[in-house]
Amino acid sequence: MKLRLLFTAALLYTSVSVWGQQLKGMDVNISEQNSAILSVDLYTEDAVITVDSYGQLLRYQPNRRNNFQQRDDFDRSSNDNIRYRYGKYPIEYYSDNDIWGRNNMIKNIGRIGFEYFHKNDIWNRDLFFKQIGNINFEYFDNDIWGRKGKLRKVGNVTLDYYSDWDNNKRMVGQLKSIQGENDLIQINVIPQYYYRNDGRR
Repeated sequence: MKLRLLFTAALLYTSVSVWGQQLKGMDVNISEQNSAILSVDLYTEDAVITVDSYGQLLRYQPNRRNNFQQRDDFDRSSNDNIRYRYGKYPIEYYSDNDIWGRNNMIKNIGRIGFEYFHKNDIWNRDLFFKQIGNINFEYFDNDIWGRKGKLRKVGNVTLDYYSDWDNNKRMVGQLKSIQGENDLIQINVIPQYYYRNDGRR
């Protein structure tokens, strides 16, 4: 459950704009009733930014520099609910001199590691997600339908797309189905699209 929630928060993090400020860490605020994510606190050098589960801004609180030392003095084991300088889940990035060119890409959020395909990957998947924690990502490559770079699998969940040759002009980028089950996702969805020639949009 904890991994699932942190993974969800990590994906939420990737969709949040914080006005050019590099994130240093995060806290995840969970509902006691149903374990849903209520909000995420995003820590930067200058502020704590709180967003809801859809990435919408709830609060922007500038940091007071003299509070940093007070936060750092707490013992993490003594109280699981206290806030730390950069939250319970500090964020680490790959550095400028990473040999694969992963400058400022996420390396870790808390104990969850992020890996990427690098520039000399034989399929040219430069900086696509390769793995988050123990969840593997796969992509179409040199696919006859031109789906290069499109997600094919996330863990045990399979994604499929309409091809370029679809008679109703539903192109390669449109999802056809999502099917699978694992500890993160339990879904069986078939997106519905209107045909271009039926007068509906």
